[in-house]
Formats: sequence, C-alpha cells, structure tokens
Amino acid sequence: MQCPSCSDPIKAGWRFCPACGAILMPDRAQEQRRVSVLFVDLVASTKLAKSYGSDEYFDLMGEILTVLAGEIEALDGHVVQFQGDAVLAAFGLTKTHPDDPLRALKAAKSCLNAIESYGTRVGLELEGRAGVDSDDATTGWVGKELTVFGNVVNLARRLSSAAEPSEVLVSQRIRDAARGQAQFMVAHSRVIRDYSEERGPYRLVNFKLAKNAAVQTPFQGRGNELRWLENLWTLAQQQGVVQAQIVGSTGMGKSRLLQEFTQRLEQEARCITLHPKQMKLEPAAFERLGEHEALVVVLENAEQFDQHLIANLTAPSSQPRLILHHRRSAAPDLESLRLSGLGFIETRALLESLGGPQPVSLVQRWLEVSAGNPWLLERLGRATLETDFVAETPQLPESVSRAVLERLDELPRSARETLSAAALFMDGVFAGALESILNREVGNDLQKIIQGGWLTELSPSSIAGENEFIFTIPTVRQIAATLTPLKGKKLLHFGLAVWFLERDQQKARNHMRLSNEVTPSRVRMVKHRTAMSLDQAVKLEPIKLKD
Repeated sequence: MQCPSCSDPIKAGWRFCPACGAILMPDRAQEQRRVSVLFVDLVASTKLAKSYGSDEYFDLMGEILTVLAGEIEALDGHVVQFQGDAVLAAFGLTKTHPDDPLRALKAAKSCLNAIESYGTRVGLELEGRAGVDSDDATTGWVGKELTVFGNVVNLARRLSSAAEPSEVLVSQRIRDAARGQAQFMVAHSRVIRDYSEERGPYRLVNFKLAKNAAVQTPFQGRGNELRWLENLWTLAQQQGVVQAQIVGSTGMGKSRLLQEFTQRLEQEARCITLHPKQMKLEPAAFERLGEHEALVVVLENAEQFDQHLIANLTAPSSQPRLILHHRRSAAPDLESLRLSGLGFIETRALLESLGGPQPVSLVQRWLEVSAGNPWLLERLGRATLETDFVAETPQLPESVSRAVLERLDELPRSARETLSAAALFMDGVFAGALESILNREVGNDLQKIIQGGWLTELSPSSIAGENEFIFTIPTVRQIAATLTPLKGKKLLHFGLAVWFLERDQQKARNHMRLSNEVTPSRVRMVKHRTAMSLDQAVKLEPIKLKD
C-alpha cells in the first residue's frame, strides 16, 4: 500500500503516514475474516484503583496497557480496543499468518508474564488472565477505529472472565489449531457464561519446542524447466551475457526452481540473488560485479528494478554471465519460461516426497482444488500429514486457508473486495458485472489481481463486449468468498441477477436463487439499488419467494 499524499509505503491499519504525516482515510468496506481474538484482563483492578488517586491510577494503567500493546504488536497482532483495565486484540485482522492462533496464544502468555514483571518492578503484586478464541468475524471501520464483531469477541471475553489469575483459557477451535505446538488440559471447573454449548474450555499448560531442522520445499516436476536453464548457461558460456525471464503466478515455484538451479551451479559460477529492496543502492556498486568470474544473477521481482542497474549488470563481460528475471508477468523482448501447474504424476511425487505413498483419491482431490499450484500443494500435503485429513472432507485445513489469506493480504483492500465479489459468480467473472454491483470502476483492481495470478482472462468472452475472467485456483475462489459478509452476499447475488437479466437468463435465475437462500425478506431485496421491479424478480425465481 502507498500513501495517497507522498506515495511512501504504508501498512494496513495506520492512521497517519510516517513520512509526511498525512491522515490516512480508512476504507469503509466490511470484510469477513477468520481472526484469533485475545482478551487480557488485569485481576483485582477494582481493589487496586481504590488505593490510588485517579491521576496515579490513570498513569499506572497507561503504562501497563502500553506494555501489553507492545507484546501483542511484536507478534503482528492488532490492538482493537483498550477497555478500562483490559486489552482486546485480534490476530489476522490487518494481516493474516498461517499460525495466527498460535501467535494469539503466545501473546496471551507474554502479556501475563509482562504484567507480573511490571508489578515486580514497581513493587506491586499484579496478575492477569486471558481468553483466546478463533472464528469467522466481520471486520471494518467504525469512525476512525478498525474493529471486529462476532461471537469470537464475546467468547474470548467470557473465557478471560472464567480464567484463574495467571491462567489462559482457550476454546476448542484454538486447541485444535495449535495442536502439536502447545499443550492443554480440560478446565472442567470453569463455567463459560452464555456459552454452555461450547466444548471445553481448555487451559494452556505449555508450548512444545519446535524442531530445529528447517524443512526445505521438495523439488518435483520441473525437470524440463531445469534443463532449459542449464541450456541457457551453456549458451552464456559460448556467447557471454545472456538474459531470460521466469514467469508464473504466485506459488508456481519460480523461486524454488531458481534455487535448485543455482545450487547445482555453485561449483561453476558465483550465484547471487538481488531483491527490490536493494534498488536504492548506487548502480556503481554493481559496475564491477563479477568482472573476472562466471556469474549467475537472479533478479527477484525484476519489474521493480531500476533499468540503469540492469544495464550495468548486462554490460559486456569477459566471463559468462546469466541474468535471470523473476517475474509474475512477461516483459517484451526477453526469452521466457512460463511455469504452469503440475500434472497428476508430478503432484503425486510432490505429496509422496512429503510423507510417503498417498492414496489416489487424496492426490486427485488436492490436484483439483489447487490447479497444480506447487506452493498450495505443499501446504495441503503438510496439513494432511499433521492432522490426518480425510480426502472426502469438503472443508480445507485451517492452516491452508490462513496461508492463502496471507497471500491475499498482499492485495490492496479494494482489490480484495473486488476479488471476494468475483468469487460469488457461478463460473465466469465479468468486469461489467463487478462494476455494477460494487458501483465503482474495477480496472486497476483486476490488473493487480491478474498480476497476482488469482484470475485469468478468457478470450473470447461468452458475453459479447464484456471482459470475462476465471479463477486460476479453485481454492482461492472458495476462500475469497468467505471475505464477503453474509449481508453483502445477499445484496451482491441480487445485483448479479439484475445484471444478468438481459444477458443470460439462466445465470440470472441462479443468482436470484442464491440471493433468496440468504435473504429472509422480499422487501429487503427490492430495497437494493436496482431498476428491477418486484414483478421481474418474481419471474426470475422458479420457487416461491418467502414473505
């Protein structure tokens, strides 16, 4: 994201630009997100307040809450609210991580330790308690505050209230998500007010030590691509400087392929990788790079590099030099290798390299939902091994959903809103329909989404004069659809029915049916900003509308 005033990089949730001080107006769109909510409360704060004057107590609580906010933000959590002597925080609100439930747990434990440490430092016996839950919630801006609504917030607060001093109570969802990384015990004596139907609660006992050995992504199914790169190196040895580009959407394995290639060349050439963050270095620093040695240079996100720097790298050299551009979209006048999804044999080899022989049904299911995307296949494979996942289960492992959401968080918020609306289409996604239901232009959003590899344009379009797209990966459609709140889905399906009315009667009927399934009232539908009359709506719907 960029500041609209000075174009300096900013992060989601910032209220002011750190470079120019401009007020950053928040996007008012609501979003459905999977979040892990932490509620930390100070024990016996009422008794403490009675022993202090109001000014002294204000200063004391200000210091304690500042310490807690630091512990939460250190793990990429977002402080939603300070509620008197308590802190409400959410993980996965401004940025998603695959391990958000574990981060919330670690933050809870860190906060309790920080409260006790602060008390020791100032000569007070201070204790805290915490509750943690993870579930779907509606997020958005209220005034100038980014906040979150849903049962997940209420349950986290109730868990904290039921906890003993220095204790962290969690829901079954948190326990399941952190299984294998933390130890829990059932807290039988705890009663969760208003949530008697919830199983548990569970008391956090300890964290398990992570394995020291780092697991490298298996290299499978790219033999032909590797030989293409080896031929380029042979050409560079004969001709001098050679340039080429590796093109592919997110997760297609560009980095892993280049890593394997450079590892095999370590004995023949000096292999280096340059990142966009090095763009600010003086180009002169690269003028004599590898002047007297064979060199392979990988340019990560090459479209962001200064052309003068690339010109220096591609200057004539007495030694062979291979410059490989790592890109999401192809540049003209460069020989290209475009990576596509893996096939069944390569998918099976990748999954079996993670955990031994796999049933054909599981391999086929993961191939279908991932479209052969190696990055997604690896996460599906690891999640299957860790949780004994069943191929026939329609739900995706939560760690996989979080990993995809983390990638989607790289998109600007408006582009995520466009993508989540696109996920509601039955099959093909039409730019004109998106602009109609969102009531704004979506050209820039679609460009960013396509560059990320989430949508692919179809040609020719099934509706004349309209730009049509399809989701590259079915799993992304499934997860992106969860970002739209239920109320938004009702209205968006109805708006799509209106748009398709004069273009495709069957699709119009399908979207009207979907709108009916989540809309309890006919009145609420016809209040939507469309030109469709009630009579037209009734004609579209093959089943009787509910009154």
